[in-house]
Amino acid sequence: STDCAYVWEGEGDNPYNAWLGLASHVVVTNDSASMIADAMATRKPVTIIKLPTRPCKFDTLYALAQKAGARLLTLPG
Repeated sequence: STDCAYVWEGEGDNPYNAWLGLASHVVVTNDSASMIADAMATRKPVTIIKLPTRPCKFDTLYALAQKAGARLLTLPG
């Protein structure tokens, strides 16, 4: 069932920015610097889920996000 998910198929306006605007808390994974930056730009609470195979090249971004108040969670693995 897709009752709790929405799949945008490329028609009409992309709802991504609207979703960020409506969110009270943003949760992203660490495999996209763009998603982290977009989440932090909302100035809302952010949780970054650190995947077990995280790219080290984003370590500085994680540190800056955490300094700005983002919560980092590490998945076991």
